[in-house]
Amino acid sequence: AGPYDLVVAFDGRDDFAHSLQTLRRMRHLAAPSGTVVVAAGAGDDALVDAVYARAAGFSKVDLLPVPAVAGRLFRLTP
Repeated sequence: AGPYDLVVAFDGRDDFAHSLQTLRRMRHLAAPSGTVVVAAGAGDDALVDAVYARAAGFSKVDLLPVPAVAGRLFRLTP
């Protein structure tokens, strides 16, 4: 499957963004010019999430502005 222009994952588990295997699969599904958006729990460490995203092969990690009660949204660029 893929490549896709947009890959999005919203998951209720706080450790979702820490799943290197899942992030690698999402990177594989995204087109070279695509975007991946991942929701993470409000209690997650944004630095740890960024390290996992980089290890999964993403070149850029942006924390998107959302209300704190909504958790965190990351835009990952292949």
